[in-house]
Amino acid sequence: MPLWRLNVGFWTLHPELAGRRYTWICGNGGVVEDDTPYGTLQNPAYLNSSVRHVSEGRGGVRQRLDIDNPEFQFPVLEELRAVGGTDYVTMLLPFSDGQIQTLTLTSDDPDGFSTAQLGLVFDCIPALSSYY
Repeated sequence: MPLWRLNVGFWTLHPELAGRRYTWICGNGGVVEDDTPYGTLQNPAYLNSSVRHVSEGRGGVRQRLDIDNPEFQFPVLEELRAVGGTDYVTMLLPFSDGQIQTLTLTSDDPDGFSTAQLGLVFDCIPALSSYY
């Protein structure tokens, strides 16, 4: 699977933090952990994000990034395109207690993700959710 970037976001039960985010980028030597303070949820970057879209139950997101004259719904897509991203997906990562977490995948391969590859990821969602 031509995975270039993977991001997993979790909501937390914390007095100061709304969530935590873990981001892996191929070749960067590991996972970067970020906190999401509650104030961030009022920031335009979150309000106009695919993570919010998915977290609020509006369904998954898939967007090719390497198209001419794109009109991206989410600003992060332009950022990922600028650094070589070609395909982007945000999926639900549901927990057994009903909470909706998020998983984003970005490819930098010219062909992006195939439907079969994304189907395999979708099939693994219950196991991933259990793991996290």
